Amino acid sequence: MEVAHKTGSITGVNHDSGIVYLPDGRSYVLVILSKNLANNSDGRDAGAEISRIIYEHYNSRTM
Repeated sequence: MEVAHKTGSITGVNHDSGIVYLPDGRSYVLVILSKNLANNSDGRDAGAEISRIIYEHYNSRTM
């Protein structure tokens, strides 16, 4: 799997956006924003889990 991504933050909002390239040549864009978290690592962990679920869904489908 190859991913091009950019993280950042703006006044209490953390974000990560990326292009995920699937092994079969397809790709998709994913943007995750989190706001007002007591612990920023919770947002990173949730974003990683969301990304994993989406990747597994698209990688299991053939077009």
